[in-house]
Parts: sequence; C-alpha cells; structure tokens
Amino acid sequence: MKAFTIGIAGAIGFRPAEVLKGRGNAIDGLYRRSEQQERLTKAAVKGTLGDIASIREQARSCNRSKATWYPAVLGDGPHAFALR
Repeated sequence: MKAFTIGIAGAIGFRPAEVLKGRGNAIDGLYRRSEQQERLTKAAVKGTLGDIASIREQARSCNRSKATWYPAVLGDGPHAFALR
C-alpha cells in the first residue's frame, strides 16, 4: 500500500512510518522543517518539505496515495498505537 502521512518527521508520525515501511509499504509524507530531512533520509523514508496550510501541495501528494492520515489528531487516544 502507498500511504501519505502529514507530519511524517514528527514525534507521532515518524514511528508508524518506519513500521509501515518495514512491512513493505511505500511511504511518503509532509514535514515542515528542513532539518527534519536528515531523520527521514537516515530511515530511508520519503518526505516532502511543506506546510499543511498549502492545500495545493497537500492535495498533489495525497492524490498519489491509497491512504492519507494526520497522526497529530490521534494524540494519546485508543488508536495512537494501532500499528504496533
């Protein structure tokens, strides 16, 4: 499956991206700070530098994926660790 994560380099989005990639999924995501690229590169996870406020940019990336998720909205709820 190809999945797109908004906030892929963040504290909540990075670990599930690693897990999904490890299971053979094609992972892409949006990150907002250029210094986060190094973390993604080390994990061989693809990312797109941008901001969620850029609807056009977000739509282009999401349209290329079967699943899109925004992990920051999960917080510490019952679904936060569903990918373990």
